Amino acid sequence: MKRNVLYILCGVCLLTMTACEKELELYNTQDSWLNFYYDWTPEEGEWKEEWTRNSYSFVYDGSDATEHTEYYTVETMGFLSDKDRSFELEQVMTGNNDAQAGIHYVPFDDATLKSLYVIRAGETKAEIPVILKRDASLKEADVILQFRIKDNGIFKPGYERFQMRTLTISDKLVEPTAWSTTYFFYYFGSYGPVKHQFLIDQTGERFDNEYINNLMNGDSGYVNYIYEKLVRQLAEYNAEREAQGLGVLCEADGTPVVLSY
Repeated sequence: MKRNVLYILCGVCLLTMTACEKELELYNTQDSWLNFYYDWTPEEGEWKEEWTRNSYSFVYDGSDATEHTEYYTVETMGFLSDKDRSFELEQVMTGNNDAQAGIHYVPFDDATLKSLYVIRAGETKAEIPVILKRDASLKEADVILQFRIKDNGIFKPGYERFQMRTLTISDKLVEPTAWSTTYFFYYFGSYGPVKHQFLIDQTGERFDNEYINNLMNGDSGYVNYIYEKLVRQLAEYNAEREAQGLGVLCEADGTPVVLSY
């Protein structure tokens, strides 16, 4: 009797499993999506919109440089492919001193970029170039290059928050994004181009995004050492200026340069 009951229960289970299998559809969509890649997951904390923005100034490259390449990483969603797949970017106008294709950057549809805007067979990521051009107008005013992933029939735009990047291009010192998005701000205070130049002159470092991120992600003792050294150097520099009757170092609007929050 017990054996018969066991057979009946097993039969019910098998029938239930078969019914469930019929109800579940296999994931078989051929669509593919593309996102700009960030080394971030929801478990790591709140998403920050400023991560989508960065800046570059030709002032770092010397007077002979005519172009500079910024690199971005894109990542696919969907099945892998055994073939290379192309994708496209497109500029988004902001109405605020937008960069001009062919003048401030190499157009995204330029023939030289087509072979580079590709997800290779069997891969899910690609590092892609955005080539900036050093136009004389950048000495006078910054320009904004905002761009996004374009639906090209092969890849569709993925998650909305991972679709747009904004790049400020200049040929002057410009505030690095990391200045205000890391603890660097709590050491060195608000940004100013005169302050930025002072830090460069005293250390020989660019104090750009790469340098600031590496500094703040490194040894905290070294950060304190650099900070205290620069505070002393600023005091000595101001003493020399005072002796010459120049007054303390200030920004263009007359705000004294201070290294504190």
